[in-house]
Amino acid sequence: MIEFFLRRKVTTLVVFFLLVLFGYVGLTKLKMELLPDVSFPSLTIVTVYNNVAPTEIESLVTKPIEEILSSVGGVDRILSESIEGISIVTVRFRWGTEIDQALIQVREKLDLVKGSLPQDVKKSIVIRFDPNSAPIMQIAVKTNGIDLKDVRLFLRKNVIPYFERVDGVAAISLSGGFERQIQVNVDKGRLEAHNIRIQDLVNQIDSSNFGFPAGNVREGDKEILVRTDGLFPSVNSIENTVVGVTKAGVPIYLGTVGDVKDTFKERTSISGLMDEECISMILKKESGKNTVSVASDLRDLIGELNEKFGDKIRFQIISDQSILIEDSIASVAWAGILAVIICYCVLSFF
Repeated sequence: MIEFFLRRKVTTLVVFFLLVLFGYVGLTKLKMELLPDVSFPSLTIVTVYNNVAPTEIESLVTKPIEEILSSVGGVDRILSESIEGISIVTVRFRWGTEIDQALIQVREKLDLVKGSLPQDVKKSIVIRFDPNSAPIMQIAVKTNGIDLKDVRLFLRKNVIPYFERVDGVAAISLSGGFERQIQVNVDKGRLEAHNIRIQDLVNQIDSSNFGFPAGNVREGDKEILVRTDGLFPSVNSIENTVVGVTKAGVPIYLGTVGDVKDTFKERTSISGLMDEECISMILKKESGKNTVSVASDLRDLIGELNEKFGDKIRFQIISDQSILIEDSIASVAWAGILAVIICYCVLSFF
């Protein structure tokens, strides 16, 4: 076989270049990810029981969950940690276990044990580790003409819809800045004076703030969507919500028993870039999508948004997972090119 190729140099070179060509075409069709698509046989169950000491968390929450999960098929070992207000149970399965089926079994077991846990325990959250669930890109949003307090609302109304339309973007989250919140502060004495329960007040506010589709109306060859819009248009409209009536039949308004404030949530995170406070935008991609392709579309979009909204806000990419992937591929490609050159020289020499 070797002598056959050595005697036919032209044929050998043609075959060699065809293999290189097919390899290049195949490489361009491959999905490019930073980490391989590996399903780790591990599930983590997080259960919150607020304001409870670790020892009580251990006995009241962690132990019952451990005991019932030990009967799930394929379990290798169970690890747990009990800290103030939180129970963390990690179930590791044997390699080869169908993790999707194990996830269903774990959730069924948690539903069974729920009745034996304290009443105030929050519903357990099952977390499945995915190495490709890391953010594909993180963007810093800096103010350039509008107040930082208005940036979050501006992003949700004017910017995030653009990112949601990018093929492959699965989730967008924001951190830092100020998040608007409408607070309703009621006076307990006034409620009792008007014989209004706090839950009745909450229910009345909820029932007065709704909107839903009411069907379609045909007009010739057109079809019009009809929607009932009962959402509060302003803070004043919330204060004017009827929450009860007096014995004489006089309506009692929310503003009578309390006040409504248009303010911001308590800040739990602050983002900054180069000693300047900003808002961090974190983007995650859909499973199975090409990271490099999605990131390229996002970079193009960011350039367009900087031109469109540059007088108000500016976008700056902080981290981009596709850069690591492209660098890794470039290293592999360079090694492949060297191998091709060496092989060509050896074949030509002989």
